[in-house]
Amino acid sequence: MLAQILMWAAAHPAAAVCACILMLLVAKDLSRRLLVRGIPGPKVGTMYPLLGNLPSVLPFVRQGRMREYLTKNSEANGWKTWAVWNPMISEIVLTTPEATRHMLNTHFNHYNLPKQRGDALHSFVGDGIFNSDGARWKEQRAFASHLFSAGQLKRRMAHVFQQNAAKVRSVLESVKPGEAVDMEKLMYSYTFDAIAEIAFGTQVDSLGGVACDVEFQRAFDAMQERSTQRLFDLFWKVKKFLNVGAEAQMARDLDIVEDYIKMIISKRESMEGEDGSDLLSIFDDHCASSGHKPTFQERRDLVLNFLIAGRDTTASVLTWTWWELSHHHDVRDTVETDIKQNADPDAMEYTQAVFQEVLRMHPSVHMDSKECVKDDVLPDGTKVRKGCLVGFHPAMFCQNPNLYPEPHKFNPGRWMGEDGRCCKYDQYAYPCFNAGPRICLGRHMAALEAKHLLSEVMSAMRVQIKKDHVPELKHTIVLQTRNGMLCTVEKRSE
Repeated sequence: MLAQILMWAAAHPAAAVCACILMLLVAKDLSRRLLVRGIPGPKVGTMYPLLGNLPSVLPFVRQGRMREYLTKNSEANGWKTWAVWNPMISEIVLTTPEATRHMLNTHFNHYNLPKQRGDALHSFVGDGIFNSDGARWKEQRAFASHLFSAGQLKRRMAHVFQQNAAKVRSVLESVKPGEAVDMEKLMYSYTFDAIAEIAFGTQVDSLGGVACDVEFQRAFDAMQERSTQRLFDLFWKVKKFLNVGAEAQMARDLDIVEDYIKMIISKRESMEGEDGSDLLSIFDDHCASSGHKPTFQERRDLVLNFLIAGRDTTASVLTWTWWELSHHHDVRDTVETDIKQNADPDAMEYTQAVFQEVLRMHPSVHMDSKECVKDDVLPDGTKVRKGCLVGFHPAMFCQNPNLYPEPHKFNPGRWMGEDGRCCKYDQYAYPCFNAGPRICLGRHMAALEAKHLLSEVMSAMRVQIKKDHVPELKHTIVLQTRNGMLCTVEKRSE
């Protein structure tokens, strides 16, 4: 029998290759199905033989509408646990705080970062804190935590934010009446200049249009988008090996990014008289205490990971703050009053509530998942098998009406207590900063940075989205648009 098969394959090589590919797809299909057997599937979109939900979900990915796909299916499944599979993944989707607490805290060691995601992002973020587990992650988190102490926030960061917010105000004051300005681009420049000084001890000036700073951000954003697209590209490794298409461009962008980081590191090393409280200095001191000489790759991974944390996430929420304030003038008026009455950003309770509500409506990191490394059972009895992904997607999670009444309504008042203070969020019902041991170290820094910017700009002018502008989303690690956030600026008379 085997001899006959071999003879047939030799006589029909093309058919034999096709048969082998089909057999591999069938085997993959079976393994993916088995990982989520017994769990309700998606009710919106067709599940296809061999391809699962891939044909149904790809249009949502291309249009940046994954929140819509996830939310519709969660609604159709009664906001109970459901699952999906395709040739690349099998994933269980969580919808309750009890489930996220179980995965991200009480059973933390049962779940790691997904290997597939790690492979896709490695060219970009390497083995940095966003792309590592276990001892390596713990080590990085331990020394990075020194940067985000309360003392640092008060002593150093507030000054940097105020300084760069003033630059943003200056840029906006130069905009002519009726002229469009891209607030998304401006917000990313603001947070980039700030985090470069705070984390890497060196000043950059993308707000001033310095060419190398602007070109680095373009290459950085392009790498981020391509890294995310790899998750839905069956052949990205082949393209990378052949150095063709988008992978060839990514290689060119990587050269730009790494040359810029070398410049940043060289500039930092040449500086004298610094207090050593920036992240690169903290990392170098940590390495020196353990007798380890840091490599360029380690420093490079450190820089890129904290640029995502300190630049992209806060810039995203600020971008969408202008969108929401432009469409809710009552909220805008209350924020203006809050800013006028409180010189200290820490006292701006309503503005903090707006920050939290914008992030609920538009989570910066809108999708996230873990990979089960040891068979587990969720609180609702769902069996999680080793190798299965488990998603806790903030963009969908924060639309759960069981957690947030009228979830589609922008309502900062939902966060305000009777005492006039902004209420703290339940991290497991609001996983916009992750949760549990991996909760974001910079969450308080992000709010402080945002409030400094809003205070500086809104005390002098009003920013309004252009009436004909509709932002088009793109599918990246952090929520971004393809066409910016075009606004006009009007100086306030009072």
